[in-house]
Amino acid sequence: MTPRMLALIAATGLAACSDSQPAETPPANEPAVTLPTAAEAFAERFDLASADHVLLFDDRETRDAMSLPDEFTFEFLEDDDVGRVAVRGYRESPAPHGRTQGISLRLADTVEQMVSGHPIEITVIARGANPGTEYRAAYSTNDVGNSGWRDLAAGPDWEATTFRFNVQPIEAGGGDFIGILPPTSGDVEIAAIAIRIAD
Repeated sequence: MTPRMLALIAATGLAACSDSQPAETPPANEPAVTLPTAAEAFAERFDLASADHVLLFDDRETRDAMSLPDEFTFEFLEDDDVGRVAVRGYRESPAPHGRTQGISLRLADTVEQMVSGHPIEITVIARGANPGTEYRAAYSTNDVGNSGWRDLAAGPDWEATTFRFNVQPIEAGGGDFIGILPPTSGDVEIAAIAIRIAD
C-alpha cells in the first residue's frame, strides 16, 4: 500500500463520533477526540484496515495504474464525499484475460507475489444510480489464469460485493490486473477495491 493508504486506514482507529452534549475540554494529558473525515469513516465502515491490499480511487498511484480501451471512459470525482471513479462504456464480448479488455488496473508486483498460490477475495465497493445497477469485474494473473467476468451489483448507497478466485503459483509472471466492465447503460462509481488472502 502507499504511505497515504496506510495513513488513512490507520486513522480510522483513532476516529470517534460525538453525541449531542457539549464537548468537554479533555485534561491536558489526554488527546482531543476529533470527528472522522468522510474518507476515514468510509474506511472504517468497510473494514479496509483488515485487507492485505487496498486500491483507493482518490490516490494518485491507483489512478496512474488505470488504462482502458477506446470504448470506455472514466472520470475521477472529488467533493465532500469519498474520492471515486465513475466508469461507463460498452464493448461487445470483452476478454477477461491478459490485461482484460475492460477498464484495467495494473496491480503492484508485490501484490502479484503476495497472492501467488493462494485463494483470494476481491471486494469492490461501488454504487449506482439505481438499485441493482449491474456491472462486472475480473481478476487476471496475465500468466496462470483469470477469474472470468463476475456479475456484481450496487445501489444508490455504497455497497461492498466480494468474489473469490484461486490464484495459481506464478510461472512467467507478467503482472496481475483487475478489470471492470460498467453497466450496459449509465455508469457505476467505484471508491475502493480490497484484496484479502483467503487461506
